[in-house]
Amino acid sequence: MGLFDAFRRKPLHPSGRAGTTAKSVKLNDFEAEVEACGLKDDWGQKRLGELFGVFDIDGNGEIDVAEFTKTAVQLERLLAALKSKGPPKTAEALCASHNQLMTSLGYKVEGVPEVKFTPTFFGDAAKAVPFKNRHGKIVSWGYTTDFTPFEKTIWPLFKEMVEGTMALEMRSGPRPDRKDKALAIKVANEIGLSFWTTVLATVHVPGWRALWMLMVLHLILVSYPTCAELYLNALNGGPACKCEISFIRTVMRGLGFKRNIDGLFNQEKKCTYFTWSKERPGFYERRATEAEPFCVHLTVHHDPDDIDVEGICTNLNPESVHATAPNLRRIAVVSAPVTDDRGERADERLNAALGKALKMMQERVKEKGFRDND
Repeated sequence: MGLFDAFRRKPLHPSGRAGTTAKSVKLNDFEAEVEACGLKDDWGQKRLGELFGVFDIDGNGEIDVAEFTKTAVQLERLLAALKSKGPPKTAEALCASHNQLMTSLGYKVEGVPEVKFTPTFFGDAAKAVPFKNRHGKIVSWGYTTDFTPFEKTIWPLFKEMVEGTMALEMRSGPRPDRKDKALAIKVANEIGLSFWTTVLATVHVPGWRALWMLMVLHLILVSYPTCAELYLNALNGGPACKCEISFIRTVMRGLGFKRNIDGLFNQEKKCTYFTWSKERPGFYERRATEAEPFCVHLTVHHDPDDIDVEGICTNLNPESVHATAPNLRRIAVVSAPVTDDRGERADERLNAALGKALKMMQERVKEKGFRDND
């Protein structure tokens, strides 16, 4: 018989009258039920008083059934969250995860045996938009049986980006006032509402690959005319996840982006960074009506339970120049395994961490406005 059951079956009213059902208990009754459940030796007097205060939500010195039930449910949720949160990865495990990612992308890592990596959906069989890798071998953008969406619909649009003729959404009015807190809050909320994802959980449906590739391509396509910063987030996983990272790298090179960072490992923040940039028409020293270069940042996280929430919050915290197109900031999740090595959901923990970073950023903006408001 648990404490909750004992609480509900209590035959006495706190007033001491027999024959009525308890609607609430005071501290002495609570202590008696704890003793009856055999927990007295585990919980000292001081701890019992503190625990009573946890359940006594309204602070009136009594616990009723509703208060007990609500707190018990909250504690159950907390326990479930703590069970799913594994111990932080060791430095060795983080380095191993990074090295595994880089070797899968074709890099030779000192001290790490070269592993032959066979991608699941990249190869010469796919002929849409051929691309030569650094070894001179022609590789493709993905394996699927139907390349019509690439060749006839998506790629003609991207061809404009390659040639630098894609129309940008230019700001027509004056530069936003960096002291305008209401505008800063609006911009922060729009960043949160535009939190995108291309992660698909239907991995047993073979056609997911083609749809995922189309979504990533479209994400870059719609961001180029309106955004200066696009933050892509991924969680290192198995072969399919590594193929997705390889696909993004291939796409960025094929579109003529300048490679700024390619696989920089940050052990403290437990992630690997990739960054590309591309000049856009009409950029002249950050003039108010001109477009900044379009930068795409890909962060591959190695530990879903210890993501750098503060760093993500800082990156998304907008300055006044990011208030309007074509210099907006946006964030997306582009790759994650469904489960981790313990068989527990990993993608949900990544999404939760990013959602926490967005919330933190929005609260910071509510308090201080634009980041350059000084």
